[in-house]
Amino acid sequence: MHKKILKSYGLILLVFLWMGGICFLHSVEAEQVIHYTGDAGTDVFSDPGNWEGEVVPGAEDTAVFALSDAYEIKIREDATINRLRLHDAGNQSAGPDRLTLDLGQNTLSILSEKNETDRDSYALFFSASSQIPRILVFNGGTIRMHSFNQSTFHGTFSTAMIFKNKAKLECSGMGYVGAYGSGALYLLDGSQWDGQGGKSWVCVLGLAKDAYGLMEVSGEGSSFSARNLESSSKPDLRSFFVSAQGTGELRVLNGATFECDVVNMGNGQNGQSASATVIVDGEKSKFTVDYLHVGGGSNNVANPAQASGPALFYVSNGAEANVARLKVLAYDAGASLVGKVVIHGGALNIGTESVDCSAEFSPGSQLEFQLNEVPKQAPVTTLCPIEIKDAHLTIVPEASFKASVGTKIPLIAGEGVNGTFSSLPEGAEIQGGGYTFVIHYGVPNGEVGLTVKAVK
Repeated sequence: MHKKILKSYGLILLVFLWMGGICFLHSVEAEQVIHYTGDAGTDVFSDPGNWEGEVVPGAEDTAVFALSDAYEIKIREDATINRLRLHDAGNQSAGPDRLTLDLGQNTLSILSEKNETDRDSYALFFSASSQIPRILVFNGGTIRMHSFNQSTFHGTFSTAMIFKNKAKLECSGMGYVGAYGSGALYLLDGSQWDGQGGKSWVCVLGLAKDAYGLMEVSGEGSSFSARNLESSSKPDLRSFFVSAQGTGELRVLNGATFECDVVNMGNGQNGQSASATVIVDGEKSKFTVDYLHVGGGSNNVANPAQASGPALFYVSNGAEANVARLKVLAYDAGASLVGKVVIHGGALNIGTESVDCSAEFSPGSQLEFQLNEVPKQAPVTTLCPIEIKDAHLTIVPEASFKASVGTKIPLIAGEGVNGTFSSLPEGAEIQGGGYTFVIHYGVPNGEVGLTVKAVK
C-alpha cells in the first residue's frame, strides 16, 4: 500500500516537474531577443537563415535590427512580433542609419503594450546617439501596435519615421515623436494613422524641455484620425499635444487631412515654456478638431492648463480648419509668450453641429489676417460669438493685394464677436502695407470687416 502511494506521489512529482519545465522553457522563449543577421542574403523577414539561431521572431519575441548602414527588409506575409528595436538596449550607437520595411499588402503586428514606468516595453522604441539621423521607413502595408517612442538623448541627434506608399498605422495607444531630442514622423503618399481605438493621449510632439518633435501629413489621401466616435464625454476624448515641454510642429499639407478630438498647443508642463506651431496649407487640406487650445491646454478639457507659448496656428492657401471650440491664450504678452492665429488665404470655421460652439481670444492673444487679395467671403465664420477680450488684431496686406478707396473687406462672419479688439473701437483706423483701413463691428451680430480709407 505504502509503495503504491509513494509510486503515485512520485508520478505526480515527475508530471509536476515536467510541466514546470515546460513553463520554464516557455518563459525563456517569452523573453527571447532575436537579432537580424541577413546571412541568407534574401532580405526576407520570414527566412530563418536571416536570423540568429535560424529562428524567425514570433509573437513573444523582440526583433532587433542592429546591423549598420542602410538596408531593406521584405515582409511577404503577415508577421507578428512582441517588440521592434533598431539597436540593442543601452547601445544607441549601433544600428542602421536607415531601415526600410517593405510590407507590400501585408500586416506587421507588434503586440507589446507600454508600461508607463518602463521605456523598453514600448512596442516600438528606437533612438540615436550620433550625428547621423536614424530613419525607419514603412513602405506600404499595415502596421498595428499599441505604442511607440522615437527618442534621442541629445538635442542634436535625430530620428525619423516615414510612412509611404499608402502605409497604414493602426495605433491603439500613443506615440512620442522627439521625446528627448529631435524626432520627426511623416505620413506621405496616401499613408494613414488610425488612432480610433486609442485612449486619452494619442501623440506628443516635443516631450522634454530641449526636445523637438515634428509630424507632417502631406498629400491627398494622407491622413491622421483619432476620434472617440462612441462618446462625447470629456474624459475619453483623444488628445494630441503639439509640444509638452519642448518644441512641437504639426504640418497638414497638400490636400492631407487631420482629425482629432482635442489638440493642445504649447502645454507647458512642469513650468516649462513650450513652443508649438500648427500649419494647415494648400487646397483641400483640412484640419478638424472639437477642442483647439492655442497657447496651452491639458488632457482635462474643462480645465486647461495655463498658457505658456508661443503658439502659432496658421491656415493658408485654400486650406480649411474646422474647430468646434477654440481657445487662444496669452501667458506673457511682453515676452511674446502668446497664442496667435494667422489666416493667409485659408478659412477658419468655428462651431459644428455635434459639439456646442465656443470661441475665445484672451487679452494679449493675437489674430492676424495676411491679405494677398480682397477676400470674396469672410475668412473666419462662426456659429457663436467670439469673445475677443482685448485681443490684438493685425492686418498685413501683401505685395499682390490691390484695393481702392471704399473697398469692403469681410473678416469675421456669422455670429461675429463680443467686445472689440485692443485699441480698436468702432471706426478706428488700422495701418498696413501702405493702406489705411477703418474697422467696423456689425450690428446686431458683431460681424467684423474693414473699409479701405486711403491708399499711399
